[in-house]
Amino acid sequence: PREFASFVNKAAPQIATGNVNGKPMVALVCEVASKLLSPEIDDIAAFTVGELVTQLILKVADHIGQKGIQDLLIAVIRRLYTATYPTLEQSLLMVFARLVHQHGKKIIDFLGEAGEILVQNKKGAQGNLNVIHFISISGWSHTKTYKDCITSKSV
Repeated sequence: PREFASFVNKAAPQIATGNVNGKPMVALVCEVASKLLSPEIDDIAAFTVGELVTQLILKVADHIGQKGIQDLLIAVIRRLYTATYPTLEQSLLMVFARLVHQHGKKIIDFLGEAGEILVQNKKGAQGNLNVIHFISISGWSHTKTYKDCITSKSV
């Protein structure tokens, strides 16, 4: 994924306007990112996915659209919730650090508006996760404890 993030960084105009077999290249790259954000992918295999997501949002956001960006960020939060490998956790947190640094209030507002999202841990337990609290520094510093304290919800 690191090389893929570099590719997005260097070839953003081609990704934004290119097609592969009639499908927009930006959609294909977003599919790769979504697959790497899946909890079924081993943490070690996905450890640089945060860099890929960051480059997608910074370089081709206009071609992904607001809904696509929101979906990617929610997927990052859900993956962060299930991550156990510290390097993956750092990679995913850096998505928000970089976006807050560049877009400030817009990202903070998005996190606040996201409210609670449904998450599922690796044991299958589901519950609601308060996004802004989870991503905040105080929420992150207690991540492991916070993961065990979500509001249980059967679906």
